[in-house]
Amino acid sequence: MTWEVIWSEKSIKQLEKIDKKNAQKIYDSVLDCIEDPFRAVMS
Repeated sequence: MTWEVIWSEKSIKQLEKIDKKNAQKIYDSVLDCIEDPFRAVMS
């Protein structure tokens, strides 16, 4: 089962406020959860 990430306008604005390197890390980490969101919680 594949999950979907829905970014709120507020979350996008917050990512735009921080430096690109950290914003990309956050973005990638969130998208990694799409395949198995419970892996991130259980680890």
